[in-house]
Amino acid sequence: MGDDLCTCEHCEKEKPWSDVHMHEDCWICSECEAEHRKGFEACCHKWEPHITQMGEEAQYCPECFTAVCDEDFPTLFGQPAPAR
Repeated sequence: MGDDLCTCEHCEKEKPWSDVHMHEDCWICSECEAEHRKGFEACCHKWEPHITQMGEEAQYCPECFTAVCDEDFPTLFGQPAPAR
């Protein structure tokens, strides 16, 4: 890895730091994030209670492999997170 490059943990390609950021717990490039977002938006979520690596209460969807913190649920979906 060069000084100005970071490896995307999803596609494993080296990308400029300006194109890579932390998503949940890994470095991901904008192309991979767009692909993930498309899958998230198309998913018929099946939420399960979850605790993030940071200890936050969240909901996890095994269909699209996404965790959403309970506190972010109203912003994203317009309703509270499902009851635990």
